[in-house]
Amino acid sequence: MPKSLISYDKDLPEIPGRMPWENPDSYLVKDNKEPSGWRIETSCRRPSDLLLVTKIRAAVDKWRDDGYPGASKVTHRLFSYWFDEDHEVANYPVPFRYWFCQREAIETLVWLIEIYGKKDTVDLIKKHAEVSRKDLFEDSVVFQTTMDGRRQIRRYVTELEKDGVQDLPPEDLRRYAFKMATGSGKTWVMAMALVWSYFHKKHIAKSPLSNNFLIVAPNVIVYQRLEKDFAANKIFYELPLIPPEWRGAFSQKVILRGESTEPDASGNLFLTNIHQLYESRDQEWTPQNSIEAIMGRKPNKDLAASQRSMLERVKSLKDVVVMNDEAH
Repeated sequence: MPKSLISYDKDLPEIPGRMPWENPDSYLVKDNKEPSGWRIETSCRRPSDLLLVTKIRAAVDKWRDDGYPGASKVTHRLFSYWFDEDHEVANYPVPFRYWFCQREAIETLVWLIEIYGKKDTVDLIKKHAEVSRKDLFEDSVVFQTTMDGRRQIRRYVTELEKDGVQDLPPEDLRRYAFKMATGSGKTWVMAMALVWSYFHKKHIAKSPLSNNFLIVAPNVIVYQRLEKDFAANKIFYELPLIPPEWRGAFSQKVILRGESTEPDASGNLFLTNIHQLYESRDQEWTPQNSIEAIMGRKPNKDLAASQRSMLERVKSLKDVVVMNDEAH
């Protein structure tokens, strides 16, 4: 049996006095010279080797410190409600606070859409990639297109000490990934993103967002965990997610996997696992654009002919925000 990194009979190492809602300014480093096996590095927060994190993190930090200039009225209201106001929540310490990792995740999503604004990942990489070179003459990031039209980057991955190839999303499709540790509250961030998108669509003219959502779980176990939070909109009533003055305007139909309910004009949350979506796709069909390449073929106009699958109902909507939980 392989040996665990930290024995189960030992407490997890932590930095004394650190509060999870505060901006981190130190991190633990494994050091066998220390009695505990760890030392505290106090020069900064833990650095990241990921391609876009360092520069985007710095931009979001400055945006936060400056009071979110350029943000919409919806963003200002939600950020004020979530992060500045005190809340009493059953079974949580008083006052209730969102953790910094949750705050930084939703701030980054909002910054990417409202402040940075561009859809194309290529532009984002050109401006915010942390460039490292494997030698003095060769660029670390090279953009390329395959014979079948897929866009890719080839880059030198420092931690692997070799080149790697990554696919890029279509040019007109926003696709972002947020890396958060297990137990850091990813589900709450998904709920915050949903609330922000819902009211942005409702109150901001020409909003690029939606009041329709598809949450996809990687398996049945994760699906059941998400179902406990999102069925009947439970999470939105248990946590301080919606400001009091907006609660009466939040109307969202929840449609779970296996249900045949048709979507509602006021807003919808579809929740399923990835296998059910794959099963309903038509493999003999060629997509006509980037959206169809992701979501599949549009359904037939004759809706009375047969019961529609969840995928067909999602594709019938004008717009939708897709959240893929644990999309490793």
